Amino acid sequence: TQGFANFPSSHGLPGDGAVFLANPTSTYSYIGNTETHELGHSLNLYHTFEGDGTFGATCPSATGCGPGVGDCCNDTPPHKRSTFSCNMSGTNECDNNSLNSLIASNYMNYTSCMDMFIEDQKNRMRTTLTTIRASFLIENGNLSLIPNGSPTPNYSPSGQSICASESIQFYDRSSCIPNFYSTTAAIPSLSFHWVFTNGATTVSATTENPLVRFILPGNYTLTYTVTNSLGTNTITVPNAVTVNNSSTISCTPTSDYVGPSGHSISHVGFNTISKYSGYTNEGYRDFSCIQSTVVSRNQLYYFYITPNSSGFLNLNLYTVAYIDYNSNGIFETNEKIFELTLGPQAGSNEHYTAVTIPNDAVINTNLRMRVISSTTPITDDLMNCNVSYSIGDIEDYAVTVLDPLANPDFTRKPILLYPNPIKDNLAVESPVDIDKIQIYTNLGQLLLDNNYIQKKVTLEMSSYSKGIYFVGVFSEGKPNYFKIIKE
Repeated sequence: TQGFANFPSSHGLPGDGAVFLANPTSTYSYIGNTETHELGHSLNLYHTFEGDGTFGATCPSATGCGPGVGDCCNDTPPHKRSTFSCNMSGTNECDNNSLNSLIASNYMNYTSCMDMFIEDQKNRMRTTLTTIRASFLIENGNLSLIPNGSPTPNYSPSGQSICASESIQFYDRSSCIPNFYSTTAAIPSLSFHWVFTNGATTVSATTENPLVRFILPGNYTLTYTVTNSLGTNTITVPNAVTVNNSSTISCTPTSDYVGPSGHSISHVGFNTISKYSGYTNEGYRDFSCIQSTVVSRNQLYYFYITPNSSGFLNLNLYTVAYIDYNSNGIFETNEKIFELTLGPQAGSNEHYTAVTIPNDAVINTNLRMRVISSTTPITDDLMNCNVSYSIGDIEDYAVTVLDPLANPDFTRKPILLYPNPIKDNLAVESPVDIDKIQIYTNLGQLLLDNNYIQKKVTLEMSSYSKGIYFVGVFSEGKPNYFKIIKE
């Protein structure tokens, strides 16, 4: 059971509400199908297959309305439940063999590809909000969203370093501010003002969760002002966004084979980069404008990779990684940060190495990091794209180097996590208030997502299984990621 909800007839009763598992809501940018489905029930929607008997034994009535009879929506064809499949090409035996695509993606069906309501469903929900559930609305006296104090501005971004002409999604995380699903504030005196400037160019937005596009390169300082009926407050975040021209690339590699081979890269991690890409060989992929990180000269960081050597081919797997520190578009020997050779059937295990950013690395520019796993030795001809990879996963990322003397964030004491490895309790210390801490498994499953306003937090982890975990520590709107080992 993923979730359940009460129909509007329960409005005002103690048991009214919608309940669903927390795992679909583990990221800010994602609202799961389960939540949408259950909230549909709470706004008086039935399943589109309502009346199909026990586990889809019979066809519902075309004009039925009510529990076990029909969904009360004339523009929804009667059908049997879809049992989670997304069969867009088949036909509907309950509606003169009309196309399954008419109902396969409806939120009130049972499929994994829900993404739509239709007109009659929309009208039923709107009617419910203005009648049975009308007390939810501010205009009818609902004061539960009215703040009781002035706001404390805070936010979280979808990224920090991007290529020119790309966008970053910003999410408001201020206190005393309700979360809206629309872009228009519904409460008087509530406003949001985002101003990003690199000294010569200014970009601004006035919605709560704006998608901001940055055209011109530079390091942007954010001034974020939030106002509610009880006051106005502002925060200023230096180097909140780093925008660079696309990193230089001398050639685009090719691969002779794309598909399941047992030889691939399933995970790459470097500082805040963490990319899971599965076990299928996919040839060359350029992630440099969606997977990037910001580092500093003379600082040490860890590079992680999970290469896969298995399958039916009795071949070695050669893995290397480079960062184009001098930004000349060529991956040179002194820019190699990782190298590993695995024998056939070596399996899938994580490997890592420490990387110190050299003092002469080009700063304030998207430097290309290329990660390669190949079943043939990686030669200069392969690196220069003179020949194609027989079976190879090649992935590009972006690394922006900042000068620590010009970046005030690097003059502070670092965030500390200790002990590592741990047995029971993990201490997290920060020079500024910690806003939030997340803990992920090595496979990316979110286990903890707690908010704080303090500089030191102790996490009780005695119940966690042995293994590798990633800890995200958020402060001043910025994420910092760490790897820990649980003994």
